[in-house]
Amino acid sequence: MAVTPTVFVRAVAPVIYTVPTGTGILTNMIVTNSGAASGTFTVTVSGIPVMGTTSIAANSTAFFDLKQVVNSGTTISGYGTAGLSFHLSGVIIV
Repeated sequence: MAVTPTVFVRAVAPVIYTVPTGTGILTNMIVTNSGAASGTFTVTVSGIPVMGTTSIAANSTAFFDLKQVVNSGTTISGYGTAGLSFHLSGVIIV
């Protein structure tokens, strides 16, 4: 069994990542708001909110420590107001 640390996705909203073969664990999420106004974001796993309509202040970064198991084919999505960027990382177990 190989455990591989992986950057799932780094992108501006919206982001969509589909877990490849194997089982994964979403371990960390960073959301950055580079805009001059506060914003909101939602992160879902298979369409179910993990973080639903969460506020983030202008010109700030929020860090989240997670331990969410995601199986092969699972879709992780991030949506938010203009100016938001997402960095999602974890491990893939094959």
